[in-house]
Amino acid sequence: RELITYEERRVPAKITRENQQYLRWISFEYKGPYGYGDKFLDATIKMMPLPSGYSFDRSFPFFWLSEESQASLLWIALFAFLIVFMITASLYESFVKPFIIILSVPFSLIGLFLSYFLTDTPFGRGGYGAIILLIGIVTTNSIVLVDFVAKRIAAEGYSVGSLIEAASIRLRPVLMTTLTTIGGLLPLLLMGERTSLWYSLSLGTIGGLISSTILTLVVIPVIYGTFYQRRLRAINV
Repeated sequence: RELITYEERRVPAKITRENQQYLRWISFEYKGPYGYGDKFLDATIKMMPLPSGYSFDRSFPFFWLSEESQASLLWIALFAFLIVFMITASLYESFVKPFIIILSVPFSLIGLFLSYFLTDTPFGRGGYGAIILLIGIVTTNSIVLVDFVAKRIAAEGYSVGSLIEAASIRLRPVLMTTLTTIGGLLPLLLMGERTSLWYSLSLGTIGGLISSTILTLVVIPVIYGTFYQRRLRAINV
């Protein structure tokens, strides 16, 4: 006691250093509009004086997830994508039709990311969940369309009219699947909090379904017809 003075106090669970500098993470949960919270945080940082040698760094993990969580969710999405491709390839005994069917997934991502951008909603675990959910839903609509287009061309031959007729006939079942799914997710979107997982999940799924349905009915028959024409030319040569 004559040499030292000691006291007990709480300390961080671990000490982190980067570029010879000590790091201390400060996190909080904000409930409200994301854009307003972002501006509020910037204003608070500017008004807060820091001692010499200290600085703020607002960098955060990609899409509000840690690297481990981000990697695991991406692997799950890729694994689901691969399973769908393998199942359709084994059933059709072809790589062309599964490839055309899988194109509906990128179509859904357009609406998914656009919905988050327009509503200023952060992409989180709900966004990854929406991607995994869309892989199953949009490929079902694409299978219904591609299978009918293939049968129609095989029976009547290839023509632009046959593609338009096949898409118009399959319009009703595709819209029924899309609208019933959107109807089931609307309560989560309208009654849920913007910061909740279910709000983000329903928002991304609905946006992805809208873009995928429109593009699938228009683009998928055109792509299938293009592959069919090339196949005929290769056989004739």
